[in-house]
Amino acid sequence: MGDEGVELPLVVLQHKTCEPPGSFTVREGDDGAVLRNGHLVARFGDLAQACSAPVEAPDTGPPPSPTSASCQPLCAGDLTCLNGPAKCVKNGQDQGVAGLGHRPPRYHEGPRYSTPILGVVMQPAFWKQRWQEGQIGFHSTTVHPDLIEHESTFLQDGPHRILVPLCGKSVDLAWLAERGHPVVGIELVRSAVEELFQQANLTPEWTEVSGGECATAGNITVFVGDLFELDADAIGPVSRVWDRAALIALHPNQRPAYTERLLAWLQPGGHILMNVLAYDPALMDGPPWSVRKGIVRRLYPSAQEIGRRDALDDRWRARGHEQLDAVTWRIDR
Repeated sequence: MGDEGVELPLVVLQHKTCEPPGSFTVREGDDGAVLRNGHLVARFGDLAQACSAPVEAPDTGPPPSPTSASCQPLCAGDLTCLNGPAKCVKNGQDQGVAGLGHRPPRYHEGPRYSTPILGVVMQPAFWKQRWQEGQIGFHSTTVHPDLIEHESTFLQDGPHRILVPLCGKSVDLAWLAERGHPVVGIELVRSAVEELFQQANLTPEWTEVSGGECATAGNITVFVGDLFELDADAIGPVSRVWDRAALIALHPNQRPAYTERLLAWLQPGGHILMNVLAYDPALMDGPPWSVRKGIVRRLYPSAQEIGRRDALDDRWRARGHEQLDAVTWRIDR
């Protein structure tokens, strides 16, 4: 099967040299696409099985310093391919190494998201506009069922200092604070944080911190700013992390830096409770991004799946989805 009309993976997560040695390689990307000699042969498949898929010609490795014209097919949309080593650029901004599955950025107008991660395309204005227009279908007015179901194990031997990254105005923070735990949130949009404290009937004290602002009232502290630029020492250490929907909100290229930060903040013996969505990423781009089992275990080798439920509803069916799982993970440090 050819790759016409198929979006290549954003990030090559693993590759395998097929037998006979050096004949060609197969590559799996973080959107689940497995490619052999540049052609899609499977989605979320076994790389060993992909070696036996039909192939038109051997893959001899990356081309030597291609010209702009010859490498252009390796860069999608309005990205431009430059000479060796081939890379994709837009408006003078490096979008990464050519041939690793670049897509046209969904949100490329205006300032780029202020994170030094290759290929990041999202920007704060997108999320701020969502909040201003009330397009916050990800927000829930009730405590997340995973917190309630796993309260006894997640919160045992407390109190714990609990980090909630990309917290929005989640009622989960007040719920955790009411149980005696100091809670630390991180959120990009200040208006969301203001609403968080208002709905908890708290009046926070605001201070400036490196990389943003900080609001504190009672057991709740929320840092307002870019998670990757806020003062890391002020946020950590923590003994628990509640990742309700943070990982699935981040562009795939941000995941390694995000997990590295979380694990740096998490004390030895602590753990992360994480809820993600898993769906066929061929049907849509995020956010929310699909985060399937293989991705989780590459990011967090100690991850254990502790819950899974069918989350498919009419809204997702209208997008063409036939399966949508909400998956709960525990990650120990």
